[in-house]
Amino acid sequence: MSEEIAGGWMCFSEVGSWTNQACGLGLDGPVSAEDLDRLVAFYAERGVEPKLELAPFAHGTLVAGLAERGFQLRDFENVMARALPAGE
Repeated sequence: MSEEIAGGWMCFSEVGSWTNQACGLGLDGPVSAEDLDRLVAFYAERGVEPKLELAPFAHGTLVAGLAERGFQLRDFENVMARALPAGE
């Protein structure tokens, strides 16, 4: 199950699944308090902790709104990519 939210997606598979997370939020602009409340409710209704992957370019309202709701940063994850020449 998934739903669009604040320019991204929130997803749920089953209790204990690593796919129970939201990503891509705040990349299209400000994130409303209503969206953040909806995100919290989406995961609470399913009995799992809300988890998000934050992009460094997300709008500041996302980080501020999450802090107001007691979210805590647990770690950073980076993905690096480069073009591979033929034969490599």
